Amino acid sequence: MKKFFLLSVFFAALGIFPAQYAKAQEVEYKLLNSNNILTVKSVYETTDNVANFRNFKVEATETGEYYASFWLQPTKFANGRFTTFNVYVNGVFSGFIRTTIGNWQSATIETKPTLKLKKGINTISIATNAPNK
Repeated sequence: MKKFFLLSVFFAALGIFPAQYAKAQEVEYKLLNSNNILTVKSVYETTDNVANFRNFKVEATETGEYYASFWLQPTKFANGRFTTFNVYVNGVFSGFIRTTIGNWQSATIETKPTLKLKKGINTISIATNAPNK
């Protein structure tokens, strides 16, 4: 079963909820109940002086693939491009998000629409380049 969750990258708010896998031209939804909502344990920021990370610790009740949509507001650079966000699960690169507008938006990972989470605590990290000193 595929799951679906939404991460807000800046000013963290994280809502996570499952949905059935969407087949071509057919979408089924599963009603939410207390057994299938993931719990956010904490949100914190870290840096390695190359990238800044917003980290979300979530608890999954089962191992599986989860659809991911991120609510974020990118920065527009002087060259006209917008922030690219790298996504990691438990320290492993999972894909990236390229934005094309500079307003709050829902965006998905370009390389694949899901993240693999294990049963128990997982850390989902969203990274952007750290400012130059």
